[in-house]
Amino acid sequence: MINAEMQKFIDQKQKDMDDLQQLPPYLYKNNRGVIKIIPVKLGQMILANDKYLRIQSGDDLTLYRYSEKTGLWEKMTLDKLRSAISALVVDYWSNEEVLETAKYILDIAPVKDASEFERGTAEWN
Repeated sequence: MINAEMQKFIDQKQKDMDDLQQLPPYLYKNNRGVIKIIPVKLGQMILANDKYLRIQSGDDLTLYRYSEKTGLWEKMTLDKLRSAISALVVDYWSNEEVLETAKYILDIAPVKDASEFERGTAEWN
């Protein structure tokens, strides 16, 4: 027979398991019960849901994001990228995790050479 303290422990563990199943795949609960971000998984989700492209012109590498609303590619500064990431994880973010996610996106987004656009041979998607 289970005593009240054991039942309370079991109920809490079941609640924790249910809470974890409701979290998006880029969030997890650490051993202190604090919800944290997995930057790589968040970056992968962002890249899967939005179109990002880096344009290389000489030594300059510029990030752009396609806006479904305007139908245009918008230049993304690091500050804009960090703001967009923070807005997705408004209740859970830390500066370090947001910066790691931004770095992941900056490293992984596809690169096109600017000369392809000057010649008219590049596709934006």
